Amino acid sequence: MGKKLSELEKKKIFEMMNPISKILNLDIDIVDKTGVRVLGTGIYHKREGKQTNEIVYQKAIKKNRVLVIENPRENGECIECILGFKCLQKLMIISPISYENRTWGTISFVTFNDNLKDKIIEKIEDYTKYLENLVLLLVKEYFTESNLEIYREFFLNNDENIIILDGENNIIDFNKGSELFFPENEKLIGKKFYMKHLNNKNYEINLLGMKKEVVIEIEEKKKNLRILYIKKIFEMKNIMMDDGILLGKSQAMKELKEKMLRLLNLNLPILIKGGIGTKKEMFAKWLHKNSERKNNRFISVNCLDEKYMKLGDEKYYIELIQNELDLAIGGTIFFDEIESMPLFLQERLLMFLNSKKIDKTTKTNVRVIVGTKKNMLELVEKNEFLEDLYYKLNLHILNIPDLKHRKDDILEILDYLLTKYSKEMGKTIKKIEKESKMILLNYEWKGNWKEIDGAIKYIVDLVEEDGVIKSSYIPEKIRRTYNYEDFKNRKIRKLEDLEREEIVAGLIQYGVTSESKKQISKKLGIGIATLYRKIENYQIDKKEIESFLNPYKEKSSNKK
Repeated sequence: MGKKLSELEKKKIFEMMNPISKILNLDIDIVDKTGVRVLGTGIYHKREGKQTNEIVYQKAIKKNRVLVIENPRENGECIECILGFKCLQKLMIISPISYENRTWGTISFVTFNDNLKDKIIEKIEDYTKYLENLVLLLVKEYFTESNLEIYREFFLNNDENIIILDGENNIIDFNKGSELFFPENEKLIGKKFYMKHLNNKNYEINLLGMKKEVVIEIEEKKKNLRILYIKKIFEMKNIMMDDGILLGKSQAMKELKEKMLRLLNLNLPILIKGGIGTKKEMFAKWLHKNSERKNNRFISVNCLDEKYMKLGDEKYYIELIQNELDLAIGGTIFFDEIESMPLFLQERLLMFLNSKKIDKTTKTNVRVIVGTKKNMLELVEKNEFLEDLYYKLNLHILNIPDLKHRKDDILEILDYLLTKYSKEMGKTIKKIEKESKMILLNYEWKGNWKEIDGAIKYIVDLVEEDGVIKSSYIPEKIRRTYNYEDFKNRKIRKLEDLEREEIVAGLIQYGVTSESKKQISKKLGIGIATLYRKIENYQIDKKEIESFLNPYKEKSSNKK
């Protein structure tokens, strides 16, 4: 339902709705479950295809019943709406559009006239019943197999994971929610979808050679048509995970994992950017081990290694790099700290990327991945990195978010590491003291995974037979963030500054969409309208949030 309807089908619905709108002397508004206006009459006709701001549509879907909104600006259902006194509607009757226990969107009767509002209220039951009958008519006319285009708009294009199979388990179609379910999804049509029933609604599925364990609801539409609703994916269970690097369900990690799947079998260079301790090499290994190159070698070269940094015979170093490339034939080579590679070796790497050669006779099939914690464009401007190589490497970028932007993931990471090291050391963790937990959850972890991994290993090593993690076990550097002396000497800041930081943190962790902001407002304990007002007051814009999510985003040169 996210896309625009075909002109033919939109015309059919409009031709049915417009006369009803004129007879009743009110506007009709049809909005999909994502908040996009699919079709409308009167004033709404000009706003088709645009995102709505009316929060009551989402409430009707959530409550799954007809809502009658008298005096929208004052009604309790509208308390979180951002429109506030800009709202001009006088009365709204909103009904979910549901088919086979699934809700696709809403249809509403709306008036902007006070006199008409009073007349409608007098016969509210009649109008409500009429709207419900209109929903039934819509469903009958446009949610049947004979109306495929409307069916696709209201059904396939929502954000659920849906795949449609024929009688032989070949994929007929899939919706946008499944586009990132498997890499190279454009090749899914016609592919065999292998399913092995495990128990209840659990299945092991195999597609394009990739296995996953999932929860599936199966709907038999007819003899040769089955619709699979993939309700839960046991995350990356059968795709190799290296030491927990893909843990987390924050918005930043969701976007990262989606991009990793898209880059999985890419043969072009990939640039991995991340701060200290973000395990860039492990991400490169993950891409290799889960790609078509997994049966060949993964070679890692740290450009800070002394053997690559010595000055002297350039020919020796060129041969050294050539040997590494030869070992990686058919596989992947990862150059970490690429910014430290000497310029003459950068020239050879560029030559290799341009022609897949490093000298006149050697040809290789190697995927190149590089890692950096620096702003590469700044190095280019200082003539410390080749401009042509920079642009060659800068096409496909994987940004690894810092842990300070992933607060919601910390608890899951702590659980993982505590389990890992308690097993390794033969210890049992029974309890984490409240203070200990607060310290660990609120610490910034500037050293990212490397720091949190080392800290938890240190803590578990100190745990005694009672199995309790006490605050005294936490390294002093981390613990002192809650020490009395720290509070005593801390510079007092304005509450506005602290409040602004929390809002920014929320936008980074959850995203900047309307749905994300609803979650943020709940976390902060304020209404959605209050959140929008504070975002405006503090002048927090999308570019600022993107600068945190992409800390290494290059800025254009201001040279004249």
